[in-house]
Amino acid sequence: MKKSLVVLITFLLVILVASACSLLPGNQSSNTELTPNMTLTALFDTSKNIPATVTPIYVVVTNTPGPATAVPTEAPTAIPPTATTAPTATTAVYLPPAPTAVPVMQRPGTVMQAGYIASVTPTIDGSWAEWKDYTTLYPVASVVYGRSNWTGSSDLEASYGAVWDYNYLYVGVKVYDDVYAQNATGADIYKGDSIEILVDKNLQGDYYTQALNSDDYQLGISAGNSGAGIPASAYLWFPSGSNGTKSDVTIGFTTEAGGIYRYEARIPWSVFGINPTAGMHLGFVVSVSDNDNTSQNVQQTMVSSDPYRSLVDPTTWGEIVLTK
Repeated sequence: MKKSLVVLITFLLVILVASACSLLPGNQSSNTELTPNMTLTALFDTSKNIPATVTPIYVVVTNTPGPATAVPTEAPTAIPPTATTAPTATTAVYLPPAPTAVPVMQRPGTVMQAGYIASVTPTIDGSWAEWKDYTTLYPVASVVYGRSNWTGSSDLEASYGAVWDYNYLYVGVKVYDDVYAQNATGADIYKGDSIEILVDKNLQGDYYTQALNSDDYQLGISAGNSGAGIPASAYLWFPSGSNGTKSDVTIGFTTEAGGIYRYEARIPWSVFGINPTAGMHLGFVVSVSDNDNTSQNVQQTMVSSDPYRSLVDPTTWGEIVLTK
């Protein structure tokens, strides 16, 4: 009887132990909701009771390049040299555009070529036979002032050419004019038959400047009137700080039948403050003033090499190119 009781008690103890083991974590059946493991619990736990065996996870966010401030618990996996990865942060870097060749800008008026003369020393007498083969003749036929006084090409029309060396600019102007009248002197020579030369020595530097400045020059040339005892002369009106009669400008003058007369002028480059070089581009205009009234000093008409000519706006001028 006692032996049977012991066996029964032992059997009941085995059943109780087996039932207790089936309730341990990780021993649930597949249809039982899982309890979060210790690592996830530690990650979302807001208390300070994080078990010592759990390694906290750090997330570092940075907006500037530099070493991470948090040290990972495991060494990162090496990135193959051929792999391309995006940087953790980017910094805007300005890269200037690649330089390009700057084209030489061109004025809207006539562009003329002035040939270089090295072995020729012109005689300044009004005839430019010594150097005419070094240049091309360009028309001076656009009426830019006093159109109502202009009666046609026989009243006033002209052509011009120019050459250069390292000391002088040579300009020749052939004029068709039915009446020659010049009795003015000094700053008033434009009130009689005369020529005017405009030069912009800094063409590229102030290409868009629509006003005269100190690098723009206005030079007048008069053949005078030998019958009235008025000598040939040159007068610089602009720039105002350099204005006045320019006695170093040499002027030749000759007349031909049929109302034709010729100017030839040798102008030192120093008048314009220019050190000439081959290939130099300068703003340039040649104009001719006309007065048909021999008893009155007045500018009646002006024709120009530049149909857009405005004295006070160098952007309307033409160009001269010093070729060699």
